[in-house]
Amino acid sequence: MNNIIHLIGRITHDLKITEYPEEKRTRVEFSVAVKDYSDKDRPYYFDVQCWNGVAENAIKILRKGAEVSLVGRMQYFSYDKNVEGTKVPTRAFYVALTGFHAHGKKPSEETTADSSAA
Repeated sequence: MNNIIHLIGRITHDLKITEYPEEKRTRVEFSVAVKDYSDKDRPYYFDVQCWNGVAENAIKILRKGAEVSLVGRMQYFSYDKNVEGTKVPTRAFYVALTGFHAHGKKPSEETTADSSAA
């Protein structure tokens, strides 16, 4: 059985970048809105994570509002959520990004500098 997901959508917010200098690793997180063919007014939202080389490319290329094609794997992590004093086991699903293609023009150096200063 294969675990592959391919999505086309728009990035909903600025990328969240987390550096792990002691491990020489970088993680990038963002969300993508994907249109539903049966109900075009209501998109589906997918959380996305990528690491290291893919993350570094995402930082250079991806921006809020950009349309992207994503390829990755569906994964989840488990945690205990506190609901009215009771621990409830919870799973959160996300796309572990393995590759992407940004549609449209490549961001200019000025756009990159402006968005990183914000």
